[in-house]
Amino acid sequence: MTVGDGVVNLGEAAPRRLLVDWANGQDAWVRKLTAETILSRQAPTPDLIDSAHALFLSEKGLSDEELVSVPKLQVEEIEATKDETLELASLGNIQNVNALASGQNLEFDQSLTILFGQNGSGKTGYARIIKRLSAVRTPEDILPNAHAVHLDPPPPPSADIKYRVGTEDRTARWKNEAGLTPFTRISVFDADAVQLHVDTDLGYVYTPAELALFGHVAVGLQDVQQRIAADVSSLASGSNPLLVKFARETKIYPVIETLGAATDVGELEAAAAVDDDAEVTQERLTSEVNALRANALDALLANAQQTERELRRLGGLLATIKSFDASRYETAVTAVVIAEQRRAKAREELFNECLGQAHAFAGGLADVGVVQEPVDGRGG
Repeated sequence: MTVGDGVVNLGEAAPRRLLVDWANGQDAWVRKLTAETILSRQAPTPDLIDSAHALFLSEKGLSDEELVSVPKLQVEEIEATKDETLELASLGNIQNVNALASGQNLEFDQSLTILFGQNGSGKTGYARIIKRLSAVRTPEDILPNAHAVHLDPPPPPSADIKYRVGTEDRTARWKNEAGLTPFTRISVFDADAVQLHVDTDLGYVYTPAELALFGHVAVGLQDVQQRIAADVSSLASGSNPLLVKFARETKIYPVIETLGAATDVGELEAAAAVDDDAEVTQERLTSEVNALRANALDALLANAQQTERELRRLGGLLATIKSFDASRYETAVTAVVIAEQRRAKAREELFNECLGQAHAFAGGLADVGVVQEPVDGRGG
């Protein structure tokens, strides 16, 4: 394509290449933000904004953190396949994808593949793999089987994909990458895509993923700029950020608190001069002060004594448990049961004998007869 006397190479005007070429002319924090955004294909996360902000401060000499080197970005050259048809053949050897069984194999038809089944049978698991492969903008996290026990962190999801490019059969191993060439040529249209690309008036507002990268990077740059503006505002508010580095009870604290144009520079230089063993002395004095403050030594001694008493009681309990003889205990229990049976039997026999004697005595009284005399002696 020609414009006037110039020649424009449209192959070099790919959105990703333009974005990379621009970032390589910027500072390291911009390159880091751009690289991470291109890899994730998502808007920058708060963690990425924090990292880029910290790199900005380090790069400008505004922090004590070590400057991290960020190399120039490079665009991987991918062999053109615009005239070759991409066809999925099968999806198998699936590991750690929801509750999908590892031995299952999903075969794709050249024309149409319909996957159906009951709820929980794994249809969504296959769909999530394809969405991760194609690097859509609405991917879903793939989790391992929630009903399986994992003592250690489980390995990442993976699967084997058989496919054809043109007439050539190929195989690829997917390990939870968000986008695996050449499957990024696949478009996925589902409920999430509808919400993303169709507004309330049903006006189609689709933006190609490559062009959306510019918006993601711009949002990240604005977030970092807001962090920088907040830093400037805090420094200009009159607060002294150096006070947090000094203890209030030290002699130098009032000097730092009133730091200004009238501060004696010589006094600051004299305060900065310390002996070679100052750090060792500081650690020793700090330990002594902490030990003397709030009777720390007495508290430690009391806690140690209490621990010793508890351990002794626990030791006695363990010794008693170890000396327990299960066989003797069972023998004693058996002996108690036998003694109880004998006591009950003896009691029953004694009771029966006494009852027989009482009946015999009562019968003897009936045979002899009993005459009751009057109490006053006047009976007739």
